[in-house]
Amino acid sequence: MSDQTLYFIQSEFAKTDMILNQLWQMMSLNDSIVLFADAVLFAQDQRLAAYPYLYILKQDAELNPIPLPSHIQQLNYDDLANLVLHFTRCISLK
Repeated sequence: MSDQTLYFIQSEFAKTDMILNQLWQMMSLNDSIVLFADAVLFAQDQRLAAYPYLYILKQDAELNPIPLPSHIQQLNYDDLANLVLHFTRCISLK
């Protein structure tokens, strides 16, 4: 298991900007982020560009009309379950 943190960003669109500002202050570059639902519309946000471990569910990626940056990995639900098993600490931001 990893000592890094897995962050779930599950905020509605209007709150996601504030959540990303909080996230910027809390996390380290070795942590991982999964964007869900409306938060996927922020996939191109510059604050996320520096993080190498950024994920989006394939189903949620369809919400984003703009092609995803190449460093974002798309997951199905099985992949997400396996990812979670590698972390001892998961934080959900809504």
